Amino acid sequence: MRILTYRTAQPNPESSLQTCRIIFGYLQSYISMLEINPNNTQLSGSYKPQNVAKFNNLLSKADFSNITSSKCANTSYNLFLEIINLFYERSFPVRTITCRRNQRKREPWITQGILKFAKIKAKLYRRKLNTSTTENNSKYRLFCKIFLRIKRQAKFQYYRDCLKLNKNYI
Repeated sequence: MRILTYRTAQPNPESSLQTCRIIFGYLQSYISMLEINPNNTQLSGSYKPQNVAKFNNLLSKADFSNITSSKCANTSYNLFLEIINLFYERSFPVRTITCRRNQRKREPWITQGILKFAKIKAKLYRRKLNTSTTENNSKYRLFCKIFLRIKRQAKFQYYRDCLKLNKNYI
């Protein structure tokens, strides 16, 4: 049995950059799904034009002779991946980005109205702390009860609607 191999002189830097972006994006989203991040930070690569030019320059100067001369496909692939990862890490530094409070992912049943109610609740809480009168305390407690009831109803209705929509698939 003979295995046919096709060799090219140089890999296309644009397609390898696109492949690296896809792999990096997939891994980044997979890691963010697995981890619960209390500080709500994200990792991001910097794809500025000068970084892309740096990546293309490194790829054009790279020596791929050990990859093309290797007899084993797995070894060639591993060497190629090491080179690409090394150049990618050099060219696109990873930085930590903190997300703003209003950009965080929230539960699907939380609507704009509930967010407005949360702001009102926070305002009443601050008022209760600053001037602790019986009127402020009672307003805050009453609003907390109403707010909790509205959140529970929204959550219940959301899941009820999801079940109604997908009842044929159960």
